[in-house]
Amino acid sequence: MYLQWVRLVLVIAAWRIFGESWMRWGLLALDSDNVQSYSDRELFSIIRDGVRFTGMPGFAGTETDDQIWDVVDYLRSLR
Repeated sequence: MYLQWVRLVLVIAAWRIFGESWMRWGLLALDSDNVQSYSDRELFSIIRDGVRFTGMPGFAGTETDDQIWDVVDYLRSLR
C-alpha cells in the first residue's frame, strides 16, 4: 500500500514539474538530471503545494510533512 502511495505522489509530482509533456515520454525517469537538479526543499514544495497554473493541487491537506519528506528521500535514493 505504501509503495502505491509513493508511486501516485511521484506521478503527480512529475506532472507538476514537467506538465503534460512528460506523459509523451512514457514513464518519467525520476533519477534524471532534471528531477535531481531540484533542491530537497524545491521538491518538497512542489509535492506539498503543487505548481500554479497546472491544475494539479498539492498534498498539504492530505499528507503530513513527514510523508512528503519520505517521498523526497525516495527521489534522492534514485541518484
